[in-house]
Amino acid sequence: APKDGWRPLCEFLSPISEEVSSSCQEVLGSNEPYPRINEKEQVARIVRVLNAVATVFEYGPFVLAAAILILRLRKRGSSMSGGLKPKSA
Repeated sequence: APKDGWRPLCEFLSPISEEVSSSCQEVLGSNEPYPRINEKEQVARIVRVLNAVATVFEYGPFVLAAAILILRLRKRGSSMSGGLKPKSA
């Protein structure tokens, strides 16, 4: 868990290679804090994006169907007029 800091992660990864082990020793010796990536602002931004995507998937098909219907009705309306031009005065 992130609250446990670098030590458990380094204990798990150190056997992979000398380079990883060396890097872990440097991090543990420096008292560098474990990064907190999911801060409140970032989580709020992610939630907003996910809500926007969900809205598109929820209402997108209806909007698309309405747009197609409107275009077809316009096309049908223009073909029904027979291309007649209004009389000039």
